[in-house]
Amino acid sequence: MEFIQSLEDKLLDFKNSINEILNFIRDTKSKWITFLDFWEKFFEIIPWELLILLLFCGFLLILLNSISPGTVKWNLSLGILLYSILYLYISHSITGEYRLLRLLYIDSFLLVPAYGWSTTQFLYKRLQIYKHSKFGLPDHKIEELIQSIHMRYGNLLSSKEKRKSDPPGFLQSIRDLKNELEILETGLRDKPHSELETSDDTSNFKNS
Repeated sequence: MEFIQSLEDKLLDFKNSINEILNFIRDTKSKWITFLDFWEKFFEIIPWELLILLLFCGFLLILLNSISPGTVKWNLSLGILLYSILYLYISHSITGEYRLLRLLYIDSFLLVPAYGWSTTQFLYKRLQIYKHSKFGLPDHKIEELIQSIHMRYGNLLSSKEKRKSDPPGFLQSIRDLKNELEILETGLRDKPHSELETSDDTSNFKNS
């Protein structure tokens, strides 16, 4: 009897061990399926080619920025262009098709952040210039612009020492000053000459 009882206990332990192993396999399989589903959905939104693009452009940026650190955006654009040429060539060799739409979708992940903000700033500045050329500038805005131009010029003078160490910052100072001058010039271009003279006479009277 003891032998039978011992055998039953061993069989029960073996069964429990098998059940634990099966449960572990089922849990692992379930987690693995969840993991695969996540990456499948991830790559439906973020194409896997983007990872290659990031690695390619990252390596090229390190190389080009060491040669020309002041042209980061142009270096990035060159990297994207070279990748696009290689992508079209390889995809056409494999599939026989030029997958332009997918390529544009992949490139947009880098192009939109790189140029989106600067494009928005450019359009806003153009809108400001158009608005001031259409409706003119009020006197208080002219004074504010003159003060802003003075400040921008001061920033340009202070950043000239960084012309070699920080070329993008120096160029940005020039752009800021140029933008303020364009707005002032455009706003005064269509302002009646008599009104300008009146404004100057008023300013002189206040100073006296």
